[in-house]
Amino acid sequence: MKKLITMIAMTILLGSTSALAATTLTVDMDVEVPQAINLQWAVSGASVQLTGASAVTTADVILGYKEAIDGGIMKTSANDAFDITVETSDNLFIGGSGTKSTSELFLDLDGAGTYVHQLNGTNAVTIIDEQPAATNELHSVNYKLLLNASDTPGIYATDLTYTILID
Repeated sequence: MKKLITMIAMTILLGSTSALAATTLTVDMDVEVPQAINLQWAVSGASVQLTGASAVTTADVILGYKEAIDGGIMKTSANDAFDITVETSDNLFIGGSGTKSTSELFLDLDGAGTYVHQLNGTNAVTIIDEQPAATNELHSVNYKLLLNASDTPGIYATDLTYTILID
């Protein structure tokens, strides 16, 4: 009987010892995550029309500017620190019966009311600098246009190009 119990005990011990034996594998996994950036209009800013009921008024000309011109809301995403720049397509607005400099256009970001970003023709102006990585971050855009008595009547146009860049 002792032999039987000893054999059973040995079987249990050997069986559990073999259950503890293991083999491991190592996997070398490399995953490349590219720079991911996105810039789009969350609320339409692709077209700003100051014509008809929204046109510049005589009071605006006398005041010397028209501000709080709604430019929409940008949605930005990047997986690294980023900048956003803006530039105009030309140094002058196209149209009208005279000339008007695009440097008379200012940009206000996120409702600060400061209009500190003066556009500089075809030179990119940084409006967001060293912004930390973000997903679907919203930025409201407003414009201010300087006006003066030498602005001849007509419809003036320019294209603005916004660019998001990884630092």
